[in-house]
Amino acid sequence: MYKPEEDIVPYELIEQALMLSKVPPLYKVYFDKENGNILSISNEEDGSFTASIDVDYELIKEFFNCKKNIKDYKVIFIDQSTPAIVKKETQDVDLISIEEVNLVDNWNNMFTIENYVLLKKWGFQLRPDQRKIFKNHNLNTTIEVFVVDKNYDYYLLRSIRIPLSEVINNDKFFVPYLLDRESENNKIMVKKFFASTGYQVLYDTES
Repeated sequence: MYKPEEDIVPYELIEQALMLSKVPPLYKVYFDKENGNILSISNEEDGSFTASIDVDYELIKEFFNCKKNIKDYKVIFIDQSTPAIVKKETQDVDLISIEEVNLVDNWNNMFTIENYVLLKKWGFQLRPDQRKIFKNHNLNTTIEVFVVDKNYDYYLLRSIRIPLSEVINNDKFFVPYLLDRESENNKIMVKKFFASTGYQVLYDTES
């Protein structure tokens, strides 16, 4: 038997449906994995591109109303999971922070910095599972490592710039010392990118 009360949709469900109907669709920003240059912006899937990020319409509407040209912009990653659309000449992003790296005795961190004292060189490596993940992300990011005097925080001994592509495509990426003082017990700082970074001092191995 027909029961009209059972056909009444609760007000809460109607309100939720109305809210969902107002949510704008996400747009895909397709970009070149090597340099971050924007190739296309669309609300449709395009299998001819290998890298993309999903963004709200508000972030890209100026490309559609001709206030911005995609030729002048690129995609970067502020950290391992936060993309941003910036002008091509942009060298830095205000949201990037610098942090000290803790000394560790394992390779459990996503990114590990190794100081080979006897060999006088640095080693940099991504954890294997992270290498697989990052192969699907953009490769135009540069990781910056700072070697700072342990007694004087303001005294920078050296900065090392490592293309993310080098630690993605190699088991380990090596950089030779420029100064003998790099072997000393200095502070290691990084521009924060990975969720976890560790620092090791090694004397007898490259493994």
